Amino acid sequence: MTEPTTVNTAHDLQTAPANKPHVETTNNNPQANNGASKKTCHTKSITQTTSTISKPHQKNSTTTSPVRQQTATNVSTPEIATTSDFNAWSPLWGSASYNQRGYSIENAILTSNCFVLNDGSPTHFSTHSTFTHIDLTLSSPSLSNNSSWHLIDDLQGSDHFPILIKILTSRPTIPFSPRIKFKTDRADWNKFESACDFYSKSFPTSSNINQDTSNIHKAIRCASNVSIPLSSTKPVKPAPLWWNNEIASLRQAKQQAWHNFNRNRFTTTLIQFKELNAQFRRKINDAKLDCFQKFTSSISASSDPEKIWADIKTLTGLPSNRQIYSLNTSHGNRLYPQDIAQEFASHFPNASSDQTFPSEFIASKRSEILQHRITPTTLSHSAKLVEADISLYELQRALSAVKG
Repeated sequence: MTEPTTVNTAHDLQTAPANKPHVETTNNNPQANNGASKKTCHTKSITQTTSTISKPHQKNSTTTSPVRQQTATNVSTPEIATTSDFNAWSPLWGSASYNQRGYSIENAILTSNCFVLNDGSPTHFSTHSTFTHIDLTLSSPSLSNNSSWHLIDDLQGSDHFPILIKILTSRPTIPFSPRIKFKTDRADWNKFESACDFYSKSFPTSSNINQDTSNIHKAIRCASNVSIPLSSTKPVKPAPLWWNNEIASLRQAKQQAWHNFNRNRFTTTLIQFKELNAQFRRKINDAKLDCFQKFTSSISASSDPEKIWADIKTLTGLPSNRQIYSLNTSHGNRLYPQDIAQEFASHFPNASSDQTFPSEFIASKRSEILQHRITPTTLSHSAKLVEADISLYELQRALSAVKG
């Protein structure tokens, strides 16, 4: 099996202005992420953000992809994928006409042996209420066969549509199911008690103590399933502090107006969408400002730093609890805290061992230690007692204080 590498080109209203795309790249393959870069090119009137994922140059790579937009020959090229707002028009990626930049970009694509992954869908809703094709996704021939390009029909408060790009890599997938827990704080204990009584009578008694133990476990499990809710396996991202029901309602109304405009492209539906979109963005800005002012006014010299940082994480929409609930290892999934801690502890000695460092660093380290070594003669009397060998009397006192 292969694991998809997802590249999200999203223009989020919370993090990016409406005229500048925000590009997020996520790559689960360490090799595929080698050489990843994000470049921003500035000119007098254009700000262009480009996100690039590349792999090291590989020999004997052949092109087996069918013709998407142009024909490529078998050549040795590095694996690379890039996406950007080129502001160029060309029928090669769905535009109805050309512009000067479109000619230049098209010639560059044809001479560089790249593939256009766009499927012809418009990627931008302009201020003139027209749809244009100005966001391009290019890839090397070796990646085009294993890539998919999908446009998300939701502007997310921007004028660019989010683009979802998936690249299949050779990394095998590891099936994993998050650990499901009982929510004991929401349990119905009266129902649990009656269920335990019912299920305990359903299993006959046995002279085998192991069988009786198994029956008790089954009765408790069955009673828990009907009286205690289970945790969800889906990750839940907490909503920002500034989010409220009014903003949620405006967002739903704005989305409905957008769908109405797509079905009936009249001036009235367009005006309705723009009005609701403006109200939605204005409410978000006011809510963010009000939430931030309340947060800063609550900080004083006696405030707990731990609580302040927890509030900052909540304010930015990040979970305050970063506990590790699972760990994928070569020996399987580790779900319990003790097993996860043991797995990390087994790697720490190897990571800090001198064998993991180059010989030049080891020689320099030893030289520094010998140069600044503190001799026992310079230690104080109390420090000498700490550094002295433990005596038999001290060992006996320590053992006698240990319980069990």
